Amino acid sequence: MNDRLLEQDLQRLLQRLHANGAQTVYELHQALHISMPRVSNLLHLLEQRCLVHSSRMTTGKKNTPVKLWEAKDPQPLPTTEATT
Repeated sequence: MNDRLLEQDLQRLLQRLHANGAQTVYELHQALHISMPRVSNLLHLLEQRCLVHSSRMTTGKKNTPVKLWEAKDPQPLPTTEATT
């Protein structure tokens, strides 16, 4: 059951990033109603799977730098040319 819940949370988080663009851990926590430590752990798992990355920073409420996480664009499949 834990594996199924983990995969569901990973999928929800990834869908949110695809639909809404780059977001902070706090924004994801608020939108998905998942604890901030869990969101952070899920993001790191998705990063290991090369599905998300954090290439930008923003300023948080306490004027501290905060990572913006975003989904990576799926790589297009190589096209095969038909031989005639």
